[in-house]
Amino acid sequence: QALLQALTRHGLAADSAARARVIVQSFSAASLQRFAALAPGYTLVQLLGERPDPTTLDADLARIAKYAQGIGPSRRHVNRTLVERAHANGLVIHPYTVNDEAEMRQLLSLGVDGMFTDRPGQLRRLLPY
Repeated sequence: QALLQALTRHGLAADSAARARVIVQSFSAASLQRFAALAPGYTLVQLLGERPDPTTLDADLARIAKYAQGIGPSRRHVNRTLVERAHANGLVIHPYTVNDEAEMRQLLSLGVDGMFTDRPGQLRRLLPY
């Protein structure tokens, strides 16, 4: 409720264009699900604190895809399989928190869709567009 009030105060709840500028992320699936019910139309990213279990990966990603549009694993847990399986389940993948240029390059080569960083200018210089 408080997040939606803050987004409204800052003009980020008025319409779909405003909502498209926001990514809501949380380690709590329940919080993301409550927020989606309260304020549909935002991009939701399920943060992953643990290394994904390869034996349940597709089931876990399919479950997440029911309420979120993406996953946010730790940068240390990203590999080609995770990227491919996330994409196969219709999810974008945005690892966190990537501040090293070599790591940024490596993750981009794996096909991540974005990343959380404290150095956006550095990342922007690496992007082909």
